[in-house]
Amino acid sequence: MSKLGVSSEGNGRPRNNILSTSFFSNATRVLGMIKDVCDAFSGVPYVKAVAGLVQHIIEISDQVKAYKDKCQALVNKVVLFSRGIFEGLLSLSRTPHPGEQIQSLKSDLLAFLGVLEGIYITLDKLTAQRVSSRFLRYIARAELLDAIAEQEKNLETYIQYFNTRSNIAIRLGLCAGSDTVRLPLFVLNATPQYPIKRPIPIPPPLYGRDHEVVTIVDLLTVSNTQAHLAILGPGGIGKTSLSLTILANKEIVSMFNEDRFFLSCDSNPSLDLLIYELATTLDVTGDGLSSQLLQFIFFRLRQRPCLLVFDNLETLWDPLHTRSAIESFLSEISSIPTVNLLITLRGSQHPAGVEWSRLLPPLKPLELRSARALFSKISRKPDDSCVVDLIKAIDCVPLAVTLLAHLAAVHDVTPESLWERWIEEKTMMIERGEDRLANLDTSIRLSLNSPRMKHDPNALPFLSIIALLPGGMSHDTFRACDAHLPEIINIKRAVNTLRQNTLIYEDPSRTLRILSPIRHYILAHHPATELTNAFIEEYFVQLAFLGGDHVASVHSRLRHEIGNIEEMLVRALRSLRPAEEAVTAILALAEYTYVTGVGSCIPLERAVDHIAKIVDSKPKTQKSTRKSFRRLFLGRAAKDDSPNENDKGGSDLLILQADCLGCLGQLLSRQGHYDQAKEKFDLALELHTQRGDLVGQAADLHNLGCLLTLDEASEKFASASKLHEVAGDRTGMAYDMMGLGQVYLQRYQLPRAQEIFASALRIFDEMGGDDEDPTGRITALNNLGHTLTSWNKFGEAETCFNQAIQQNESIGDVVGKANSLCGLASTFLLRSRWKEAEAKIREAMQLREPFKDPDHFHLLGRIKCAQWKLTEAVETFEYTLTLSRGPKSESGRGDDLKYLAYTFALLGRVDEAQPMLEEVKALYQVAENVVGLAELAISQAEIWTVQQRLEEAEAAARDAADVMKSLGCQIGQAHALYVLGGVELAKGAYSRARENVRLALELHENIGSIQGQADDLACLTEILLTENEAKDNVASRIINAAMALHEEVGDVSGVGDDWYLRSLLGMRRDDLAVAEGAVRKALEMHRAAEVLFKQGRDYSLLARILKLQGRREEGTEAIGLAIGIFQRVGAGKEVWVCQEFRGEMVT
Repeated sequence: MSKLGVSSEGNGRPRNNILSTSFFSNATRVLGMIKDVCDAFSGVPYVKAVAGLVQHIIEISDQVKAYKDKCQALVNKVVLFSRGIFEGLLSLSRTPHPGEQIQSLKSDLLAFLGVLEGIYITLDKLTAQRVSSRFLRYIARAELLDAIAEQEKNLETYIQYFNTRSNIAIRLGLCAGSDTVRLPLFVLNATPQYPIKRPIPIPPPLYGRDHEVVTIVDLLTVSNTQAHLAILGPGGIGKTSLSLTILANKEIVSMFNEDRFFLSCDSNPSLDLLIYELATTLDVTGDGLSSQLLQFIFFRLRQRPCLLVFDNLETLWDPLHTRSAIESFLSEISSIPTVNLLITLRGSQHPAGVEWSRLLPPLKPLELRSARALFSKISRKPDDSCVVDLIKAIDCVPLAVTLLAHLAAVHDVTPESLWERWIEEKTMMIERGEDRLANLDTSIRLSLNSPRMKHDPNALPFLSIIALLPGGMSHDTFRACDAHLPEIINIKRAVNTLRQNTLIYEDPSRTLRILSPIRHYILAHHPATELTNAFIEEYFVQLAFLGGDHVASVHSRLRHEIGNIEEMLVRALRSLRPAEEAVTAILALAEYTYVTGVGSCIPLERAVDHIAKIVDSKPKTQKSTRKSFRRLFLGRAAKDDSPNENDKGGSDLLILQADCLGCLGQLLSRQGHYDQAKEKFDLALELHTQRGDLVGQAADLHNLGCLLTLDEASEKFASASKLHEVAGDRTGMAYDMMGLGQVYLQRYQLPRAQEIFASALRIFDEMGGDDEDPTGRITALNNLGHTLTSWNKFGEAETCFNQAIQQNESIGDVVGKANSLCGLASTFLLRSRWKEAEAKIREAMQLREPFKDPDHFHLLGRIKCAQWKLTEAVETFEYTLTLSRGPKSESGRGDDLKYLAYTFALLGRVDEAQPMLEEVKALYQVAENVVGLAELAISQAEIWTVQQRLEEAEAAARDAADVMKSLGCQIGQAHALYVLGGVELAKGAYSRARENVRLALELHENIGSIQGQADDLACLTEILLTENEAKDNVASRIINAAMALHEEVGDVSGVGDDWYLRSLLGMRRDDLAVAEGAVRKALEMHRAAEVLFKQGRDYSLLARILKLQGRREEGTEAIGLAIGIFQRVGAGKEVWVCQEFRGEMVT
C-alpha cells in the first residue's frame, strides 16, 4: 500500500482504497507533468515557482506523521487542482502565442503560489522531526488543527475564485438549455486521460435503521417512476453508512445491477472536480478542447436506469456563492428520466431545484438496544452497566458508538476504564484518526465551520448557551433568553440556523436539545461568555428558590427543568455568588425534591462540601449579613433564622452546613438510604451542638428518632420535644408527638397512639399564616388513618386518608400522596374490596417510580393472595424481600416472610414455609410486635390443622384470639376464632366450633369484612353437615348466602369451598349427579386458586361419589390423585384415610 496514506472507516476496514490509489495516480501524474511545465515556461519564474512548490508539498506529505489523514486530504486537493492547472498550461503552451496569454494568468498564479507557501509551512510543522505526538495530543492539538483548517480554507477560497468563470459557464449553459457548455481551457484539459472505474465502498455494520432502509428501498424499487431522495441529519449520525447499505441492498442490486454509483463530495471541493469525478465514475472520457464533458455524462446517464449517490453534498452546497450552481446541476441531473438520485447532506434542509419524491425526516440517534448491539459487534466485550452508561453519555450517536467500540476492542481495555476516561476527556477520547469518520471532534468541527454557521454570527454563541443545559432549553427559558439575553441580537434566526445544520433539535415538549457529544465539544471549545453564564445561572437560581412554593404550576415547571437547575446550582457554588445565597437556593430545591421525589441529592452534597472548605479556610466562622429562612425539616415551612436568646450561633456558615446535612439526611432517608441518612444526622447534630443551636439539635434528634428502634426512638423524640418547647416551636413539638405516637402504634397501644395523633392534628389545624404546615397536617392524618385501620375502624380511616390525599394534591406532594394511597388501599383490602385496593396501590407505585417502596409491593402481594392469584403473590413477596427496608425493618421483613410462608402453605410447599415461620417469630420478637406474633400463631394453627396436629393448633389459635381481644384488634380476633372453629370441627367438638365461628361472624359483620363473613358462613354449613343432623334446608340457605358473598368479592377459593359443601349436601340427599357436578365445580375453582390441600379434598370426595355410582376405575384414579396431593402437603391423616378407601375400591 502507498505511503501516501489510507483513511479508515469505523468498521475497521480500509475506508477508501480508491482514494489512496487515485491520489497516488494523480500525484505521480502531476510529478511527471512538472518537468514539462517548467520546460515550456522556462522564462516565466512564477510558473516554475508554482510547479516547484507543488513538488515539495507532494514530497513532504509522506513525512507528515501527525494528523496524517487530514493533511493527506489537503494535499489531495492541491494535487487535483494543480493537475488541472498544469494540463491547462501545457495546452496553452501549444497555442500560437503562449507568452502573451500566460501574462493574463500572472496574478492568479501568484495568488496560488501564496496559498501553496502557507500549506507547505503548515505541513513542515507536522513532520516527525518537528513535533512529538504527546505534545500534539495534550498541548498543541487545537492550534495545529486550526492551522490545517485555515490552510484548507485558503485553498478553498482560491479554488472558488479561480473557478468562477467555469461556474458561470456551466450555469449559463444549463439555464439556457444549450447543448454546448463552454468551459475554461484549464478545466477541459483536467479530464483524466486514463479514467479509473470507481467501485462502491463496502458498507459498515448498520444497526437500528431497518425502517429507513425499507422506506428508501421501497421508494426506489416499488414505483415505476424515478425517485429523488435526501438522507439528512447531523454529523456522525450514519448518513453515509445508510446510503452504502442502500446501494448494497439485494433489491437495489437486482434492479440497477452495475448502474449504481457513489461519489464522495468531500474529496471533490468544487463543482468542476465533482464533474470530473462523476465522469471517471461513469467511465466517461473527453478529448481535450473539443470535449463536451457534461453532455457526455448526460448521454451516459440516459442509457438505462441508474442510482446515483452524492455523499456529503453539503461540502458543495453549503457555501452560498456556489449553492445556485450546485442546485442547477442537481436540477439538470434529476431531470434525466433514467436517473434515481440519492444524496446525503449534513443538516435538515433539502436543496432547491429537485422534485423530491418524499421529504424524509433527518436521522435520529439509535435506540439504546441498537446502539448496544453495534458496540458489542465491534468491541466483542460483554454488555455491562458501564457500556450502557457510555452509550447513554454519547446519546447513542452511531459514529461515537463505533469509535468507542473500537477503543474497547483491545485486549486490556475494559468498559470501566473507558468510562473513567470519558469522565475526564469527553469527546477528545473518541478518535481513531483525523478524518470525519475516524474522529468525533473533527465531525463536529465540520458542522460548526459550515458556511451557514459562519454566515450567522449569533448561531454559535446561542449553541454555547444550550450546551450549558443538560436538560435542553425549554420554551419558557427560550422566551426569557429572547427577551433579556444581552449578547445575542437575533435568537430566532440563530435557532433556525442551528436546526438547518441539525446541531439542535426540538422534542415533543418544545424543548431545544443538543446531542451529548456536541454538547461536550461546545463546552470544551466554545464556552459561553461570562455575561451569558451569569444570566443563565441567575435565571435557574431564581427558579430553585421556588422549590418551597407548593403550587402545581411551579412544580410542573421545576419538574421539566430539574436537570438544568441542579447543574446551575452546582455551578453557582463555584461562581462569585455569595455561598449562603447559593446554598439557600439548593435547600429550597431540596424541599421540592423531598415532596415530589424528582431530583437528586447532588446539589446538597456539593453544598456540604463547599461550605466545609470555606469554614476550614477561615479562622472564624462567618456570620450572615442578611435575614434569611432556615430549612431544617424538608416538607415543612421554612423558619426565620434571626438570632434569638436560645440560639447562640446565629446564622453562620457552620450552622448552614449542619442544616444542609440534616436536609440531606432526610432526602436519603426518603430514598431508602437509611445508613447514609443516619450518618448525616449524626454529623448535623454534632455541628448544631457545637454552635449551641437548640432548634437545630431538636431537628436532628427527631430525625434520628425516626430511624431508631422503639426505646431509642422514644428517648430521641422526648429530648427533641423538650428542646422544641424551650425554643417555643409548637410545630416541632407536634412532630415529636407524632414520633412518639409511632412508637405506641408499633406496640399496638392504639388508644394512646390515636390520642397523640389527634392532638398533633389539632395543633396543625390551629396553625395559620407563616406557621401553616400542610405537610405536618398530612402526616398527622396518615398516622391517624393507620391507627384507625389497626383498630378496624376502616370507614374513619378511609376518611383520614382521603383528606390527606386531597391536601397532598393541593401542595403537589407526590411522595406523601403515594403513602396516603397505600393506607387507603389497606382499608379496601381488609374490607374485601380488592379491585379498589389494587387500583390504589398501583397508583401509589406509579407515583414513586423509579423508587420501589417495599410497603407498596407487600400490600400488592397480600391483594394477590386475597384474590387467590398465589403464583403472582409469591413472585411479589419474593421481590419485596429484595428491597431495602432500612432501620426498624424487623416487622416489615417479618410481614413479608409470614405472608410468603402462608402462600407457600396454600400451594402445598409446607416444607419451605415452616423454616420461614421460625424466622418470622425471631424478627417479631426483636421488634416487640405483639400483633405480628399473634398473627403468626394463627398461620401456624392453620398449617397444624392440615397436619392433624390438633392440640397444638387449638392452643395456638386460642392464645392468638385472647391476645387479639386484649389489644382490641377485632379483625385479628375474628380470624383466630374462625381458625379455632375449624380446629374444633376437626376434633369433632361441634358445639364449641359453632360458638367460635358465630363469634367470628359477629366480628366480621361489625368491621365490614365480606370475605370473613362468607368464610364463617361456609364453616357453619360444614359444621351442620358434619353433625349428621337433619338440617339440610338450613344448611342450603346458609351455603347460598356464603356463595353470594364469595362471588361478590371474587373469592375463587371461597366459591370452591361452597361448591364442595353443595356436593356434600347432594350426597346427603342421595342426588349423586348433583353431588358430582358440584364437586367437579369445586375442583375447578380450587385449581384456579392453586390451593393444593383443597384440591386433594375435592378428589377424595369425587372418588367416594364415583364409587357410589359404580365407576370404580374412575374413582380409583381420583383417590390416587388425592393421596398424592395429601402426601405433598403433609396431611398424614388424610393420606391414611384415602389409602384405606383405595383398598376398599380394589377389593
